[in-house]
Amino acid sequence: TRGRAILLPDACHDSGFAMTSSFSTMLLTALSIFDVGSDACKNVNKLAEHAEAALTTLADHFLGSQVPSRVVFVGSGPKAFAARESALKVMELSAGNVPALWESTLGFRHGPKSFVVKGTAIYVLRSKEYPTNEYEADLVEELLAQSSNLDCEIIVIDDASNPSFVKENSVLSDRVNFVCLEQNVGRAKIRNLFLEHVQFEYMLFLDCDSLVMKADFISSYMKVARESKVEVVCGGRVYPNESPSSKYNLRWRYGIESESKTADIRNQFPYRSFMTNNFLIRKDTLQRIKFDEDLTRYGHEDTLFGYELKTNGVPIVHIENPILNGHLETNEEFLDKTKDGIYNLVQIVSGMGSDEKFFDEVRLLSYYHQAKKKGQIKRLKIIHSIIKRGLLKRLRKGTGSIKQFNFFKLMTLIKEMEKNQNRNSSA
Repeated sequence: TRGRAILLPDACHDSGFAMTSSFSTMLLTALSIFDVGSDACKNVNKLAEHAEAALTTLADHFLGSQVPSRVVFVGSGPKAFAARESALKVMELSAGNVPALWESTLGFRHGPKSFVVKGTAIYVLRSKEYPTNEYEADLVEELLAQSSNLDCEIIVIDDASNPSFVKENSVLSDRVNFVCLEQNVGRAKIRNLFLEHVQFEYMLFLDCDSLVMKADFISSYMKVARESKVEVVCGGRVYPNESPSSKYNLRWRYGIESESKTADIRNQFPYRSFMTNNFLIRKDTLQRIKFDEDLTRYGHEDTLFGYELKTNGVPIVHIENPILNGHLETNEEFLDKTKDGIYNLVQIVSGMGSDEKFFDEVRLLSYYHQAKKKGQIKRLKIIHSIIKRGLLKRLRKGTGSIKQFNFFKLMTLIKEMEKNQNRNSSA
């Protein structure tokens, strides 16, 4: 069997992330080779003329318009694969900020249509062939009829961000309920603040760096909520499989090893596994059990809220409906946030007194409690004084292990607990 290699011209070697010229050239080359009865040169020139004319029309239509919240491309037969490439290009050119889905006309009506939310742009690549064109026409009419009846709302609250971010986010105001705060209120209070703006029975909380991975993301939540009539549902989180540069390695490895857990594992310790970046809750439940607004710094507001749910007998159900963590802090940023979180944790402990049940619910506090009972605090401080400089250096470089990071957290907790005890003694 003989093979032939086709070398493409240098002009198609895109320097950008989205390989538009490369794809177009490969497609046209394949068509020219296999459609032996056609005049390839003449047809390509005609196609180029039509494309230039179409680009002018498309530019008039799209330039200045709002960026859609999501994009769907639908097509039948060969156009299904054109839809696939179109969705890929949207994801590439928007750096993943605009979720995109592709599907066949038939397949889209059976499940993936739940991907559509307010602000979704849907493109149906129409066919000339009967009866496919009739089926596509039916789909278009169906989407038009349903698009005005989406029983949901999107609320975005900007917690006194930098003015440049406020300006960037304000373009959403014609599609979502956009609320801009003049003063930063913190991660706990801002979640309670949503209660002033929602009108529906359930509230789905997503952090701004959460990337939706599934077309049936919302419907998966609502199915569990309605069928099981539960008050709180958590979907979980995952991280990119490919390791980042060493600058972001600590946050990525901690996420992979400590946070990316299956629903089965999370359901073994449902309250300990509660995280606020991706969860559904009944509005009346949050009205009854609110986040502690005294916590104004980063971290552990979810720990306390999960514990409050447990003490009030509110069950939590974990399902396989994860978001992809779309932003990694640098090693330095993550260490600083960890310190802030431990400060918050000590503040919680100070307010609760000697609640051993809370200590048992938080793994870090449990380790501290055991070390204190066994008289190991002094020994741990001596070890830390010897290895502190090298430990911080490895963590900042992203080469330290998660065990070393956990030791860093424990020693930070010991330090903050002693500070708090000294403050209380002198008060």
